[in-house]
Amino acid sequence: CGEFIVSAHKLDVGHPPGAPFFMLLGHFFSLFASDTAHVAMCVNALSALASAFTILFLFLTMFVSVCCQCVMTSVKNRLYLYIVINNPPMKELKDRILSDGRCFPGGILKVDNFINHQMDPALMREMSLELVRRFSGHKINKVITVEASGIAPAIMVGFYLNVPVLFAKKKTPSTMENMLTTEIYSFTKERTYTVCVSGDYLTKDDHVLFIDDFLANGNAALGIIDLINKAGATLEGMGFLIEKGFQMGGRSIRRMGYQLESLSIIDAMDAESGTITFREQN
Repeated sequence: CGEFIVSAHKLDVGHPPGAPFFMLLGHFFSLFASDTAHVAMCVNALSALASAFTILFLFLTMFVSVCCQCVMTSVKNRLYLYIVINNPPMKELKDRILSDGRCFPGGILKVDNFINHQMDPALMREMSLELVRRFSGHKINKVITVEASGIAPAIMVGFYLNVPVLFAKKKTPSTMENMLTTEIYSFTKERTYTVCVSGDYLTKDDHVLFIDDFLANGNAALGIIDLINKAGATLEGMGFLIEKGFQMGGRSIRRMGYQLESLSIIDAMDAESGTITFREQN
């Protein structure tokens, strides 16, 4: 700008806002001109240097920002490893079962305070992340569950795996096409359900992870295995929040050769005293 060059050389005030700092620097650079014919060249040199330092400042800002993010990520990872190493697996879940769970006759454990009626989102997130970690070596492109209590943990796991979540329906929709069905006996409700999924969403190309809240006699798990087999899909594994180790479901499924991961395994429950005994896990 010719006006700014002249104003800088004479230390005048340019058009608003005036740019006083530029005028001072421009006047300083104009002092290096051998004559007035070279004033413009000296002031333009200032502009070039100012642009170069602007780019340098932008680069340094981005570089420092990336370095800070890397340091914070490293600190978080080290903190996570410290917590994992110094705390038993899913200790928080066991503590919540002991504090809020209730035992009933017939091997029934009520955890509707934080899992399958009212839910604790923070705990659900931690449980889902742990299940994702345990199946991290598998090629999974879909998560499957049975309505309704398994939907919440299944959605969280599907979110962290970034894959679709499919749930088997206990009522047959009139609009469902290419239907696959099986029968599942409910231990807590003492009745048999016909559950179904659409074969359009469960195919031979799917590598499936089954997620549910409880594993007791394994009826729901066996029903899902039947649906997966009918679809020709591949079952990569099964993950449960709570397993009743004193019932046969876990042993039966493990004997079938599937990877089964339970975040908490209960070996014994006493409805009279309310005592709950957990199995030690590595």
